[in-house]
Amino acid sequence: MKYVMQHFAVWIVLAVMIGCGKNTPPENETQPNYGNLIMLDAEDLAEDGMRKAYTEIVLPELKKYVAQPAEMVEEYQPQAATYKVTSQGKTYAIITSATDEHSWERATVALFDIVNRQLEGTQYKFYAVNGGNDLGGTFLTKQEYDKVIGSIKNKRDWPYIPSEAE
Repeated sequence: MKYVMQHFAVWIVLAVMIGCGKNTPPENETQPNYGNLIMLDAEDLAEDGMRKAYTEIVLPELKKYVAQPAEMVEEYQPQAATYKVTSQGKTYAIITSATDEHSWERATVALFDIVNRQLEGTQYKFYAVNGGNDLGGTFLTKQEYDKVIGSIKNKRDWPYIPSEAE
């Protein structure tokens, strides 16, 4: 229950911050744009949902920052219990066997890597919020990120960029 309450609190903080963009800031204060919090689900991504999430959920927002977003190709072989996605010449193995216990993590790392590789050279990065079934993502500049982490005390609740080491 403590875990649920902590993550609920993070969603509330981010929702309030995202909603803050609707108010007009004082003239001498800049109001960062937190963009839209994109609701994702690592389980859905891992269960042959990468391309669907990318094209239907992430891509409309990504197009605001990248003129020509990259394509994503899926290769799902249920008989072999494998699932891969390829984008920008890089293939990501999501499911490697029928007993794979790390597909959610690999799907999360892959999606955020695919998006962030496209954002190189811009002022934005695509940050993850929470994980698992509560996974979300948001586009932030360094300044916006700094403001968000300055308002959240627990480092475990900060937006992050997923990596294979996690």
